[in-house]
Amino acid sequence: MKLRTVWLPFIGYCALSVIACGGGAEPQQSPRIGTDNSALDEFAQRIDAYAAMRRRIAGPFGAIDETKSPQEINDRGIELSDAIGKARADARQGDIFAPGAAAILKTRIKDTYKSSPQVRDTRQDAEIEVPDFVPQVNMVYPVTFPLATFPPTLLIVLPELPDELEYRIVTHHLILRDVEANTILDVLPNAIP
Repeated sequence: MKLRTVWLPFIGYCALSVIACGGGAEPQQSPRIGTDNSALDEFAQRIDAYAAMRRRIAGPFGAIDETKSPQEINDRGIELSDAIGKARADARQGDIFAPGAAAILKTRIKDTYKSSPQVRDTRQDAEIEVPDFVPQVNMVYPVTFPLATFPPTLLIVLPELPDELEYRIVTHHLILRDVEANTILDVLPNAIP
């Protein structure tokens, strides 16, 4: 019975991905960043600027070594988080989710929730625990809260991110998180219905 509990949500998410991507029919153009949209281009530039800064900061740490112990990997992440926090000491909400991009992303998210009952159902699924804390810029994501699965139907309407970053949902907020540093880079408040 435990196997069924684990695999059913996964299978559901896979099915949603297939539905969202057109079910294998002709490739559809993804609604990701468009060159004609200056607000989303600005968002992409801010992401690129962060990624460049992060590469400079992470350089002295060397490449991540997956053969290290979990404690060594965790310690590296803490050191990286501290270095990023110092470099971004003046960072504020909206530095990456600038107002123009924030408005577009909120609209896309709300439209997806309205048009895709699967997204609402996924969010209300009792097996998915949505973290409930007040996220802040430069805050380390509390390890006491889960990293809830991000709905794939929602992911495809948001701009693509580099591998080091990810979107997450915390209560009704969309956050941008540095994966290895486990640091919240920006918060888009009340973006999730």
